[in-house]
Amino acid sequence: QQFSFFLLINWFFWTLFGNLFGANWLPKPLEDNNIEKIKVPFKFQCATGFPPYTNFTRAEGFTKDAFVGCLDYIWTFPETKVLKVIPFPDHNLVTKYGAIPSRIAPSDHLPIICEICIEGRNKSNLT
Repeated sequence: QQFSFFLLINWFFWTLFGNLFGANWLPKPLEDNNIEKIKVPFKFQCATGFPPYTNFTRAEGFTKDAFVGCLDYIWTFPETKVLKVIPFPDHNLVTKYGAIPSRIAPSDHLPIICEICIEGRNKSNLT
């Protein structure tokens, strides 16, 4: 049996793994050593690819870009089947009002949306 559902932005990842990757889980000595790379015993893949940006801001006066970068991802296990990825809005639309948030994008992050399928699972297995 297959069960598919939509994930918006990366709430699913952070709901499940937020405590693991949050600052509170590292022992204090490791924090003091400024460890930047942490190995985990499982592999992830980005379900939607790597868009050029999910956050697009402008400096005061809208004369130059303040920050443009990809801050949001949907991480899945390699066994997860990605059925559909909703395309990002056109760059001209994103920048029509200078930056985001704007009239066409009410958040300072563009949504990342995809439909995935976890084979061999059903609703009761996922709760």
